[in-house]
Amino acid sequence: MKCLVNGLSTAVRRAPFSVVLLAVVVSGVLGYLGGGFRPEGDSNASFAPNAPELEAADRIGELFSEEATTSVMQVVITAPAGGSVFSLDGLAAVQAVEKTVRGGSFEDILAESEDPALAAERPAVISFLSPVLGAIAQGQRIPTADAEVQQLYKGALSVLPQETVSLFQQLLPESGDPATAVAEKGLMILITTGPKSSDEYETFADLSALAAKEIEATALPGGVSAEPFSFELLFADSDEFETEIVRLFSTAILIIVLVLAAVFLIVPDSRRARRWMTFGFLGIVVGVGLSILPTLAKILDSVFPDVISNWPSGTIFSLVAVAMLLLFLAWSAERFHLAFPLMVFVGWHRWGTRVVEGNLDTSDALFRALGAVRRIIRFFARIGAHRLLGYLDRIDSALCIRNPMYQKGLRRTSADTLLTIVTIFFAISWMNGVGFLLYGNASPMVQILPILIIGLGVDYSIHVTSRYREELSDGRDVDASVRRAIRTVGIALFLATLTTAVGFLTNLFNPLPALREFGLLAAVGILASFLLMLTFVPAMRELLDRRGMRVGTMDGKSLAAGGSRALPRLISSTSWLANYIPGVVVVVALGLGGVGYYGFTQLETEFSFLDFIPTTSPLRGTFESIAQDFGGGFGESTHILIEGDVATAESWNAMVALNQNLATTENVVTFAGNPAGTSPVAAIVQLAFEEPNVGQALERAGVNPNTWTAPAGGSLASVYEAAFTADQQTMTGVLHRTSEGYDAALFDLTTQAGEAGAGQMREDVRVASAPVVGIGLSAVGTSGEIINDVIVTTLRDSQKSSLQITLIVALVLLVANFFFEARRPMLGVITTLPVVLVVLLSFGIMAGIGIPFGPVTATISALAIGIGIPYMIHITHRYLEDRGRFETIASAITSTLRNTGAALAGSALTTVAGFGILVTSTTIPFRQFGFVTAYTILLAMAAAVLVLPSALVLWDKWHRSRGENPYRGAETKIASGSVRAEGSDHL
Repeated sequence: MKCLVNGLSTAVRRAPFSVVLLAVVVSGVLGYLGGGFRPEGDSNASFAPNAPELEAADRIGELFSEEATTSVMQVVITAPAGGSVFSLDGLAAVQAVEKTVRGGSFEDILAESEDPALAAERPAVISFLSPVLGAIAQGQRIPTADAEVQQLYKGALSVLPQETVSLFQQLLPESGDPATAVAEKGLMILITTGPKSSDEYETFADLSALAAKEIEATALPGGVSAEPFSFELLFADSDEFETEIVRLFSTAILIIVLVLAAVFLIVPDSRRARRWMTFGFLGIVVGVGLSILPTLAKILDSVFPDVISNWPSGTIFSLVAVAMLLLFLAWSAERFHLAFPLMVFVGWHRWGTRVVEGNLDTSDALFRALGAVRRIIRFFARIGAHRLLGYLDRIDSALCIRNPMYQKGLRRTSADTLLTIVTIFFAISWMNGVGFLLYGNASPMVQILPILIIGLGVDYSIHVTSRYREELSDGRDVDASVRRAIRTVGIALFLATLTTAVGFLTNLFNPLPALREFGLLAAVGILASFLLMLTFVPAMRELLDRRGMRVGTMDGKSLAAGGSRALPRLISSTSWLANYIPGVVVVVALGLGGVGYYGFTQLETEFSFLDFIPTTSPLRGTFESIAQDFGGGFGESTHILIEGDVATAESWNAMVALNQNLATTENVVTFAGNPAGTSPVAAIVQLAFEEPNVGQALERAGVNPNTWTAPAGGSLASVYEAAFTADQQTMTGVLHRTSEGYDAALFDLTTQAGEAGAGQMREDVRVASAPVVGIGLSAVGTSGEIINDVIVTTLRDSQKSSLQITLIVALVLLVANFFFEARRPMLGVITTLPVVLVVLLSFGIMAGIGIPFGPVTATISALAIGIGIPYMIHITHRYLEDRGRFETIASAITSTLRNTGAALAGSALTTVAGFGILVTSTTIPFRQFGFVTAYTILLAMAAAVLVLPSALVLWDKWHRSRGENPYRGAETKIASGSVRAEGSDHL
């Protein structure tokens, strides 16, 4: 650890320009590769663990024809307020939508037989008014009044079987009355052949989106609306999601720049400059607020007027970013050159002269480049442009005015802020480049990693920059300050990086691919931030400050003053808790940990892909309407895949028993006493009545026409062959045959369990399939809802183990570190315990406010440890260092909190700002993630500045009560033997 940090320090001091050049080149190459790191088409696959249900879904796509994977689009027909869809307008709307569907994008993929008789019996387009349309097709008079539509509907239902009647009744909302034919809404079902494989999912989703647009564009009678919905539509277009991520990322940058400027602020001595500084900050705050308003207006549409939600947020962000840049330039420029646009082409003589004289804080490389430009300009001047150059020089002299906002402290504030942001962008480039090389495509969760890297990466810059400023303010030169800053803070940062990376890398044991990718790339981003902040940032400061020292413009003493006074004073004031009532603080913390543990045990686990759809999307409203008014509708299909020799009589009888069991299974839709959907049993029984050859084959096989069971020891292969000959299209969707026989069967059921009942449906299918499994065949039930339930169950089962692994590894690392560094392994335990409290409280608060445990919030434990442990490490390391230079425990604790504690507070503010912007997301998981992360960071900071100092004081006093010196030798290892007078430390 020391060798690595010392090596980085040596490289920065001896070859700063090479370090900068290498960082720029690597960032450029990886950034170019990272440009191809885009979200994958089927994002669902990234949340899929290795489970039989998911494997069954893939096997269905491989074994069966496209007819086996039917898809349902539902269309909600809504009448005007106070009206009914059982009207002439409702009938016209249904007919218009059906005409659009049959002549539009779905025309060639409607799951309908080419046989007119079968098509009429099993249509691909079904609506609540199908009885009326059927009656008209059979010769009934076309209605001319609303009452006639109602009468025709009731008359058609009266002659239909009860099973068919119940089906049409399910196409009406719960508030509708089929007896009187009155309902405000009605449902249409469009059955299409789905994608054959996951590779075709994106194409099918795009086709569904096109069909939905065609339906929405259909001319309907006044006041009647048609709202299409299918799960494919939810993921058909990821542009809105990507736009959301870009907006969040951009806003997070603006906010963090603002907070960093406040953290790095050096308040000017001049009252006029302070006034300009205040106006500048207020302007930035207003600009950031304006950039957030459009999204808040969309989320809180009842609070803000619609005009605000329509503001061009991208344009606002660009204007605010430009305003920020101009402000920093104004703070950094000693004079304003109003002739700049012209001078940049023909020679900015006065400015170039000042550059050569060393009055600007820039690098030698820039000097050489500007000198080359001036020589080129002089060349053109000698061949005829000298008069123009002279005129421009005089214009420049007349227009160049003193900048009232300029002050060296503000220039330093701007430089440190912008340098940090540029370095963070480099770290993100490294992460995205590695992600592209490893994965090619990005999962949805990886898209929030840039915000995470911004929030976590600035922590390193704040600590390195603060310590570097501290050393300069104590009178050391640039080289010595860089060396000490890297070697003192670098050890803590390396340990923090290691534990943070371990916290995220525990996700590699998670069964969900999205979380594995998230954990690995988060660790890469953190490592990149560490390397760049300990090399690129100090190397740039070496180049810039060496020049300042040579020309006399560098004032190290001024770095000890400024806006950082208030924060150290505030944080150091909390030291009285550790100095006077440390035992009380620790006991209260343990009590809160117990409360958090109870909440942790009560935490619910939930997950829905719908949560990733923006709350502003109209599709959410349509889905909620289907779920509430139509009992979930008909968009849910559950498949049962049976594999093995399905042609034996025993297999046939087991499938008959399964079919009977399903008819009485809760949430399985039935039709005519049988499960609604397709299966080998249903298909062959239907063909037995329609095709004589199939009926004869069943008779020869000895199948009982009453129970449809076959005698033991027989074979149904001849029956299956006859069925394939009669209707190959249907049979290829329920049976898979090879040259050796029949090895798989498929039950495709219409169910209404929804996400809430998916776990029970999974269990009910398992119980119903007992006859099939009992004879040695495999039977696995699967559906989108069941897969979601598998994900939730997997998350819940892996939650405890992942958390335990993270804590154990972090504890081992810290115990080992403090054993070798200070011969005090107990310090590793003391440093870890506050993090355990933070994790428990974080999950306890989640349970208390009703935020469930899901794929996104599942990262909170790793995040709490990843953020919390570095905070604790910084406090413990600084305390050991300060304890060696101060006489009393109270002075050491106060110094630690005034310096490192204040830096932690600044880091926490920037991190909270980075993650906090997620609460403005229109997607529920990211909104929850932003909120939980924000308060988790605050809890970590509170534990670091309140609980840990009290624990360290108790540890110190306990050792001293036994006559021991608990820090002997530690200060020389951690602080490299430096001892300074009490009160000489500054942030």
